[in-house]
Formats: sequence, structure tokens, C-alpha cells
Amino acid sequence: KDNFGKDRMTHLKDEALKFSQLAATPVSEALIGIFHGTTAVKKHNYGKPKKTVETVAVLGAGLMGAGIAQVSAVNGKLRTLLKDKDEAGVSRGEKQIVDALAGKLKKKRMTNYDFCSATSRVVPLHDGSESWKKHFSHADMVIEAVFEDLAVKHKVLEEMEAVIPEHCIFASNTSAIPIASIAEGAKRPQNVIGMHYFSPVPLMPLLEIITHKGTAPEVAASAMAVGSKQGKTPIFVKDVPGFYVNRCLAPFMTEVVALVKEGVDLNEMD
Repeated sequence: KDNFGKDRMTHLKDEALKFSQLAATPVSEALIGIFHGTTAVKKHNYGKPKKTVETVAVLGAGLMGAGIAQVSAVNGKLRTLLKDKDEAGVSRGEKQIVDALAGKLKKKRMTNYDFCSATSRVVPLHDGSESWKKHFSHADMVIEAVFEDLAVKHKVLEEMEAVIPEHCIFASNTSAIPIASIAEGAKRPQNVIGMHYFSPVPLMPLLEIITHKGTAPEVAASAMAVGSKQGKTPIFVKDVPGFYVNRCLAPFMTEVVALVKEGVDLNEMD
């Protein structure tokens, strides 16, 4: 018996009762639904990747690019090439990753070994680096997070296809430009796909994978595999305006603007 005169069986019965009560709540039902949902979306008919992605190259070391590089190196344990136009740009991106991981290390959410391993997997490169083309010639996937302009995307794609191997996948992090339009500028359009991450990348779980009509099935399978390794919840989305999240958001925003114009109280609306 414990200090209150209760025996072990009394405690076990009490625990079983409380568990059964919690299991019957709407919160429990919702959490189970999320589990089944996140498991179901990973099932697809695209088959298997032809080649396992081992090296990911990220173009653009801004907030999004650095975040994508972080989840690739930390969660995915992938060799990650982080490239920007100059040394200052890539240094800022590298600092963002190191500072984020240093915070985890300080809070003991990461071991020193994991910190050193993750940061060592990130290879900073820029246009002035003599070796960047050699590094990119061994990339299995390139994820671009450059300026949202179709002409810029096409220029970057052309530059990449001149150095990356034939099997390398070119993924765009665009949130608005049709993937089919980006693929029009490719020599190998079958390797072009959309991988739209959300900011801040290390914290936001969703990843939209957008295929155009010419995307090869094994490329879609590889995108799903990489997204899962990065710790994301990847979903396949059609190449339509807004993709999934912004397509859902647009009607809400339209209605909110209408309500504001009608004078609805902001607190009430919230």
C-alpha cells in the first residue's frame, strides 16, 4: 500500500478508467484522424524512385532556402549543397542554420554530436566558388528557392541543366508559378516538379508536391521520399492556381475583406 492506504490494483484501475475517458474525447478522435490522414497521403501510385537521393542542392540561401537546407541536413541526413549568388548571401544562410541548431543544442534538444554532424553536411557555395559546378555535377536533386519570376526560374533551370547529371531532379519551391510553365524551359521536363514548402520551413509540417503532365512517375516518387525524410507531411497536388493551401485560403481572404468593408467587428470575426 502507498502512503494513502491504496494498493497497486486500485491505482491500475484508476489509470484504466481515466485512459478510457480520455480515449473517448473529440481531441482523441481528432488526433487519431490526423495520424491516419498523414499515413494515407504517403501512399501513391508513382512506384519507386529510380535512384535514392543522397545529395540535395538548394539554390538561394534566403529564409526559405536556408530552411530547406536545414531540414535536408538535419532530418534527412542528406549531403546538402547550399548556393547563393555571393559569399555574403550564402554566409547569412549558413548562419541561420547554425544559429537555429545552436539554440537546440543549448536547450539540450540536440546532442553535440548531432550538431556537428548536421552542420558538416551543409556545403556552402556561391557563384564565385570555383568548385560549385563540380559539386552540382553529383547532385541527385536541386531545389530552387529563387526570386518568383518565370524568366529567373528559366535562367536558373538552364544554368543547372548544363552542370547537373541527367538523372537529377529539378524541384521548384514556387508558390504561384505553374510548374508546367517552368518545365517549358527545360531540356528534361520529365525531371521538373514542384516542392512548395511553408515558412518557417523547420517548423511547418506541410509540403505540397506538384506534378505537371510531363513529370516522370519516378521523379514524383523521389520527391515524396525526400519530403518524408525531411520530416514533412507531403501531399500530391494538381498544377492549378494556388496549388492546395493558397487555393483554400483565397475564398477565406475574399470573404474577410468583404466583411471588413461591411463593418464587421474584427474581434468578432477573429
